Amino acid sequence: METKWNSVQNAVCVYELKDYQRHIRASADIGVKEAFASDLLRRYPVLSEHSPIGVCNRLDYLCEVALEELGSETSLFDRKEEIDIEIDEAATFVGYGDIPNAKIMFFADEESIGYEAMRKSGYLSYWDGQDQPFNRVHWKTCEWKQGRVSRVKNNAFLKISARMMLALEHQELESVDHWFIKQDKHKDQLVKSYIMEDSLLSNRPGLKTALFDYKARNVDEVLARQRLYQRSTQDNFTKSKFVLLNEIVKKSSVSFLLSFGSMEARKQLFEKYWEHVSFERVTLQPSNKEVYISTKKFGQHTTIILAEDLSYEHFGYPGARDLTRLMSSIGVSQ
Repeated sequence: METKWNSVQNAVCVYELKDYQRHIRASADIGVKEAFASDLLRRYPVLSEHSPIGVCNRLDYLCEVALEELGSETSLFDRKEEIDIEIDEAATFVGYGDIPNAKIMFFADEESIGYEAMRKSGYLSYWDGQDQPFNRVHWKTCEWKQGRVSRVKNNAFLKISARMMLALEHQELESVDHWFIKQDKHKDQLVKSYIMEDSLLSNRPGLKTALFDYKARNVDEVLARQRLYQRSTQDNFTKSKFVLLNEIVKKSSVSFLLSFGSMEARKQLFEKYWEHVSFERVTLQPSNKEVYISTKKFGQHTTIILAEDLSYEHFGYPGARDLTRLMSSIGVSQ
């Protein structure tokens, strides 16, 4: 039975379609096709569940669809660069922040923290290297600017997480609790400045943070718009994103991977897709908020913490304070 193709795998094939057509133009020999497919399998581990023949068949199919929809080989080549850029960004986009150097990584989607505009105002960074899950994994890092004055969004996730990061960054100077005292105007202004300067998920000196955008975003939308791929499976995409996150965390310096929202469902997904990961339920004091914490560090130094929504109604300041205390006691790796 032929292995199904998910949206990320299809995006990789579409990205390489132009080069594939160049190869088969030179020679239609099956050996040339299989050599090209074997090279793709070497460069893209995400295709590993498919055989060289299976990859060839998929590429041939996509070539036929492309020619039917676009009219001719020439029109495909005329539009290929534009299509490449859009599909490549959708398939290999992993999130925001200084991912290789981040100590705190959020596992969420950009809409939850109001960062929609970053896709337009941010800049691309690339994580190159043959041992990476993709040759062109990329993200966007916010440009920090000290003294910048901008509108502060009324977003609980952004405001609470900013306070948590500042508390951890200054833990050697003062108690974490001091950052969660109500109506402390000085601390409130520091948090406001942190947000206005786009410090979270940025290149700002100090404690580095990042966000892995797990959402299935626009890969299927892009491929469907180009009429090169019409069907997708959410489960396959979720698995691909978890596998990618696994590889990134292993190769990063992340001390804490924080997931807020859908705590029970996320626990099941981590245990399903990540080997040797298990969690224990911990009740934070004195807020009585419950979280799941990985029973041992993942990779070299990453503690995974799953909690409910980082909002005023669910986790709130009391839960954020107690969680920050816990993180401080575990420690941020150097």
